Amino acid sequence: MPSEYDYVDVIGTTHEIANNFVDRKMNSYYHKQEVATVGKLLRKMNLKNYAKVLDLGCSIGTWYSDYKKFGFDRIIGVDISEKRANLAKQRGYHEVYTCNASSLPFQDNELE
Repeated sequence: MPSEYDYVDVIGTTHEIANNFVDRKMNSYYHKQEVATVGKLLRKMNLKNYAKVLDLGCSIGTWYSDYKKFGFDRIIGVDISEKRANLAKQRGYHEVYTCNASSLPFQDNELE
């Protein structure tokens, strides 16, 4: 039975690395919509300081600049692809872990 590791190239596709023009445009549209939605949610929470964010499935780190604009001090990423995780780290993520999200390398409540 296949696992997520058999589909790692499909799972991590972003608007920056999609294979064709249509996928890049569609992923870009969805990324912009997701950023707008997250921004609205954060504003509704009315928090003044954001200490850290955990980006599960960070891929190559396309959310890094958005998290910085939102005001997060520490950006932590997780991806199942070592290649993509390394690219996210190069982009500026403070910590990046290569693992499955079902087995995170954190203790309960460690990131609070």
